[in-house]
Amino acid sequence: MKQNIYSPLVSIIIPVYNGANYMREAIDSALAQTYKNIEIIVVNDGSKDETETIALSYGDKICYLYKENGGCGSALNCGIKNMKGKYFSWLSHDDVYYPNKIEHQINILNKLDNKDVIVYCGYELIDQKSHSLYCVKPDQRYSKEKLDISLFPLLHSLIHGCTLLIPSILFQKIGLFDESLKYTHDYDLWFKFFRVSSIYFDHEVLIKSRIHAAQTTNTALNQLEEYEDLWSGFLKKLTKEEMIMIKGSTHQFLSDIAVFLKKNGYIKSYQLALAMTDQKIIGGFYTSIITEIIYSLRRHGINTTITKIYKWIRKSRK
Repeated sequence: MKQNIYSPLVSIIIPVYNGANYMREAIDSALAQTYKNIEIIVVNDGSKDETETIALSYGDKICYLYKENGGCGSALNCGIKNMKGKYFSWLSHDDVYYPNKIEHQINILNKLDNKDVIVYCGYELIDQKSHSLYCVKPDQRYSKEKLDISLFPLLHSLIHGCTLLIPSILFQKIGLFDESLKYTHDYDLWFKFFRVSSIYFDHEVLIKSRIHAAQTTNTALNQLEEYEDLWSGFLKKLTKEEMIMIKGSTHQFLSDIAVFLKKNGYIKSYQLALAMTDQKIIGGFYTSIITEIIYSLRRHGINTTITKIYKWIRKSRK
């Protein structure tokens, strides 16, 4: 008996703000997909250049939406609210899909029992003239087993949003992008998704991510503050079980992420990770020792408490 092939509708959403220089290449790469059960939604986020003229030139090959400027998260949300697909695939206006991007990821889903998994992969970096720079391949550094652990790739900054194929049901269950976040709206939502969904890493490189001068117009200070809030928020929300799942122990997780945060200049988040490491050490390593000391002291008629011992330890460490 011939097995039914899973071929759901996939919505490719392209948010654009003043993207006339590159958007045609992005749209053409979406139209060139070898997987044909797709819809392409171009969301003009209040552009002041030739974005609308270019988009309208494609006629009914794409669905074109215009909105007042509200940021990338807002434009993506507009597309999501209007999409019909069972899966969501983001394409930035300055990036490019390989022709087999969607087909390859749907083929992966055909091999899996769980169709509500998030699929992701590596990516190629290109310059403003579309010349290849190098490929980012997470599996060159980490095992497939680690890359399939829900929060592992996210907390190692291995996720490029345009590589993802996301079940639409997650937007219904969890929500949309936080439009108040200008720089971290993507990782903020991926964190929520990855905590509840299975993920699948594929070794293929399926997108080209462009690096160009226009991307550096944002103020570094504003970006830094938002990323500090993002990473501090991650640390505060993660459970002990999640830390252990990612790194084997809470101490190892906090130690490793502290190194990562310091390396990337997130000093406030780094300090929080160090403080949490101290708490975990006291909470884990010292508790059994302190308990034995208290019992011993009480046997000799000396009354004390864990709180008093903790205060003494912290005072002696300063």
